[in-house]
Amino acid sequence: MRGHIRRKLRRDKGQSFVELALILPVAIFLLLGVVDLGKAISYWLDSSHIANEGARYAVVGSCPGGCAFPTLATALRNQAETSELKNGTTVCVKYPDATGTKGNRVQVTVSSTYAFMSILHLASITITGKSTMKIEKDTPGTQFCSP
Repeated sequence: MRGHIRRKLRRDKGQSFVELALILPVAIFLLLGVVDLGKAISYWLDSSHIANEGARYAVVGSCPGGCAFPTLATALRNQAETSELKNGTTVCVKYPDATGTKGNRVQVTVSSTYAFMSILHLASITITGKSTMKIEKDTPGTQFCSP
């Protein structure tokens, strides 16, 4: 009888299920982390694109639809791909040379807060896209930051 019990205990019948139960949560967490990292990179690329568009509009002295400069931030936010970026983006237009005259620089910064694994509230970072260009024609030179 004793030998029969030993043989049953040495079998590998439930081993694969136990290994799967141990590895599956780690594998799912890693997979979701990779997907979340891809989403953060997409947000960064979108922020950089919006900053480039904003700098381009600022250096030629116009914005989409002929809007005034303070509403340039709203026009740029509307170009964002996701509602999170549309609602949580800050757009800043600065003139480092202090004037909006031809040949000087304009710098546009687009930033937003991104929460990694937002369900678990693990961490949040500020994703920023910046673009600096030279002014092609005289502009009003209005500096602003719009949340």
